[in-house]
Amino acid sequence: MRKFLPVLFIILFFSGCAQSNNYASKDIKILDKKNSTVSTKLSISDIFPFKKNVQLKYTSSEGPNSYSSIYIDFIKNDRMQFRLVSSDTSIGYVVENKDGELRFITSRNSFYYTDDLTSVQNVNPEIMLKEPLIKGTTWTLPNGSKRYISNDNIQIATASGKYIALEITTETDKGKTLNYYAPNVGLVKTISDSANKNITSLESIVTDAIATETVKFYYPNSSMNSLMFIKRQLHFNTDDLAKTYFEKYFKESPSSTLSPVISQTTMINKLYLNNDENKVYVDFSKELIKESNLSNNEEANVLKCITNTLCEYFNVDKLSLTVEGNPYESGHIIMKATEPLYIDNKNIDEFK
Repeated sequence: MRKFLPVLFIILFFSGCAQSNNYASKDIKILDKKNSTVSTKLSISDIFPFKKNVQLKYTSSEGPNSYSSIYIDFIKNDRMQFRLVSSDTSIGYVVENKDGELRFITSRNSFYYTDDLTSVQNVNPEIMLKEPLIKGTTWTLPNGSKRYISNDNIQIATASGKYIALEITTETDKGKTLNYYAPNVGLVKTISDSANKNITSLESIVTDAIATETVKFYYPNSSMNSLMFIKRQLHFNTDDLAKTYFEKYFKESPSSTLSPVISQTTMINKLYLNNDENKVYVDFSKELIKESNLSNNEEANVLKCITNTLCEYFNVDKLSLTVEGNPYESGHIIMKATEPLYIDNKNIDEFK
């Protein structure tokens, strides 16, 4: 059962495993908003905009090393997926703007990879914002806690400047949390009025943001009949799919001494992580088998390269590989419908 998440910035203090994810682009400071006002006619889209390739950077009162960033992974119709990255964790979130409500749909911890979660369903979502966006609008959360608009025209100072904002108060048995949303920006400040009071504020907005992930790709070494790996940098814009990059680099050998993993016409139809099973699912086009002319050992190495690369990326140990939706079957290898492939990266050297 997921923990109750009263507001976005409670998640800044969750712990998790770290991984090398960088978000690099040009920083643009937000201008002072002294002359701005919040109109009661504003909608959720105005104060929580869905914008592609945007990164929000925040600072915390917990200390100089307490920082966090929000990067937008996917925007699909009325849903947006973003990941919250701090010094020690990365968590994926999906929110939905529908029927005058901003709803929290789902989250995934240790989210150090790119995977589209926007199709996840939630019949009883937590409501983050509710129209009309005027003082006094009140609603109850799934756990019985109270959330309401406590001010619809308040000036707030942040690390990036001043804003006229909407104030949302959440009352729980542990205290109050105040969230401030500014037009055309989103969440600009959070004040946690609990035992461990903390203030988090917007420091800057980055446009044309790119998420960079370091990924190990495995390739067969044709001369030694073994495997080697090389580290590649994958650069993600909003709505980029991981399968696009894996398909590209499986086809591109980094050296004449290493063989491509798949043929130039082979496609990856589907690629995703089943979080409940801790298993990666990948489905290839028929060319994976049709256009290969490999020995038994060479074919086994190709499957091992695919398994090691994808399992390491999603941080699991098993993979389900199909071809056009059917179990893998070639002249050398026949797999059962439920038979997984397991990661095995022992005694494999890095290609340099």
